[in-house]
Formats: sequence, C-alpha cells, structure tokens
Amino acid sequence: MTDLVFRNVDASPDQPVSEWPLEGIQAALERGSLTYWRRLAKAIQAEPWGPVAAEISRLVDESGLTRAEFASRIGTSTPPPLDLCQRQGDPVGVAAAADEGRGRRGARI
Repeated sequence: MTDLVFRNVDASPDQPVSEWPLEGIQAALERGSLTYWRRLAKAIQAEPWGPVAAEISRLVDESGLTRAEFASRIGTSTPPPLDLCQRQGDPVGVAAAADEGRGRRGARI
C-alpha cells in the first residue's frame, strides 16, 4: 500500500495514522492518494478532538490560509456552511466554518 514516502521521520505510512508525526500527516495531505486521505478522515471521525485532528488544524493555522483556501490548495472542496456543521454535530466543520467567517489570510503553502 505504500505509494507515499515519509522523508526525514522515523515513521512509515503503513503505521496507524495516530502514530504519524506532523510531517507525516503533512506529507499525506500534500502527496498522498485518496487512500491516505481516507485514513486521515477515519482517524478524525473516530476522535474529532483527538491528536490527528489537532495536528491537521495546526497545519492549517500555520499556513495562514483560511480553511477553504487550504482545502483548495491541496485539491479538495471547501467546508460546508456553519449551520450545517452545527446541525450534524461536526466539530471540525464548525471550526472550519468559523474560520471562514473570520476571513483569515496569509502565507501560501
């Protein structure tokens, strides 16, 4: 399954996502296939406020981009509206929608 390679870290894409360092998560987002994105999504779904979700949130925050801009750069869609996320109980989506409301802008990834 390993078509993704982590560089300069002591981890493998074959390990559980929860064991990936920040650099591994970033590599999966930037260079990984849908298989790796699904693994990240599954980890976030299992623990929406857990370490994987926190690391992805950190990557977005450090980029200086809004979540929609970040999503666009890595080739995915923008987050759903805040009211939809709240109705569905999606904490990651709520945070994304709230960021869009603040209109953060900054460095490019």
